[in-house]
Amino acid sequence: MNLLHLASNIQEAILNLPRVQEGKDPLHLKGVLEIAAELDWRRQREMWLHLLVGSQC
Repeated sequence: MNLLHLASNIQEAILNLPRVQEGKDPLHLKGVLEIAAELDWRRQREMWLHLLVGSQC
């Protein structure tokens, strides 16, 4: 699975996530890979928003 298959705005959002100072990362690679497996960027964006809401980023 290649993260380059993500919509460009999702790639940018991942690169600009704040650094975790303590505790666990709010996002997990598994969730991001599930999004990357979706070819439709519109659907990817929906999935991304759902992932963010679920993780409280």
